Amino acid sequence: MGPPRSRATRLLALLFAAWLATAPAAAAPPTVDVVGFGAHTRLTAAELAALPRSSVVAEDHGARGRWEGVAVTTLLARLGAAQGESLRGPRLGDVLLVTARDGYRVAYALAEFDPDLGGARAVLADTRDGQPLDAHEGPFRLVLPDE
Repeated sequence: MGPPRSRATRLLALLFAAWLATAPAAAAPPTVDVVGFGAHTRLTAAELAALPRSSVVAEDHGARGRWEGVAVTTLLARLGAAQGESLRGPRLGDVLLVTARDGYRVAYALAEFDPDLGGARAVLADTRDGQPLDAHEGPFRLVLPDE
């Protein structure tokens, strides 16, 4: 285990953002920015689709659906976030901050995703029931089955 990190560097930011131009014809392809611990990775939809896939069944506005995408734990591992045995002691305070393209923000403790600690199986979904997410709920959506 390396030296303790300051609270500021323990704060992870996964920015799930799709930057769309105002003119549909000039729209940039959707991307996801994964930022934290001094690392920054921008993933395209194609790169996300090439990562290992995971699915969860969750309810949204009273309708159940199967959401598929990349497990949040996979994205956290790419970032080098503490998981498993390394997520102990002061590291239990590490946070995942998710910011959507509309500015909506929510924070989660990393422990909420850790399977060793009974964490949720969350996915950054790009499909629901086998169909790409529509413009209203996509192109990406963070899905936690119990929320």
